[in-house]
Amino acid sequence: MKTQDLHSDYETLTIHSPNFFARTAHRARMKKSLEFVKSRLSLGKVLDYGCGTGVLVSKLNELKPGCTIGYEPIYEERYIDGLPIYSELSEISDHAPYHTITVFEVMEHLQYSEIERMFLIFDEILAPNGSVIVSVPIEIGPVILFKQLNRFIRISKKWEYGFFEFLGALLFGIAGRRESSGEPFILSHKGFDFRELKKFIESKGWQVEVLCYSPFPIRCWYGNSQVFFTLKRLEAVGEGL
Repeated sequence: MKTQDLHSDYETLTIHSPNFFARTAHRARMKKSLEFVKSRLSLGKVLDYGCGTGVLVSKLNELKPGCTIGYEPIYEERYIDGLPIYSELSEISDHAPYHTITVFEVMEHLQYSEIERMFLIFDEILAPNGSVIVSVPIEIGPVILFKQLNRFIRISKKWEYGFFEFLGALLFGIAGRRESSGEPFILSHKGFDFRELKKFIESKGWQVEVLCYSPFPIRCWYGNSQVFFTLKRLEAVGEGL
């Protein structure tokens, strides 16, 4: 089965999901995404990297026409027709530099080698004082029960966890074993740990700050569904930018 087939009608799996918990979490994520980027529109252009069908691209360009473009090499569906979404890296490089790059619900699907390549691209297209805003899912703690049930029932995805492995992730925040076919794109969320991702990005010369956890307004990942980071190059932070 092609990756694209697995993501058909993306909105029905996220912001328009029949599952109340999934729908609420994804709508809260979209609301937070808009809040974090809106305040930066006056600073310069925005790139939504891995923009999916282009919901965020559409909403930001409604607020400020021409401010945002998207990069999406996989999905062919579009939220509305005529969105400025490109599938080739050369095309987004032509519009650089960007003051803000958003990477929402993308990195959990990538190998670390692919994430490293992504940041090499960001080094070239991000403005000197620019920032990257990232959101990734939380796949540990109580929320994993609702997520796995939704995937099992709604998407007919096989149950991926052993009993004790699931118990460790559910109660103690011990991420399961990460599985991959060796391809750059990882379809399963199993074993993704946002804490390890944070450490990896920091090791590549970026300052990583937790903006918030979502959907609940508490400064703790336990019980929440997503986490938002803001990233800046360490040299830019050192210059006080």
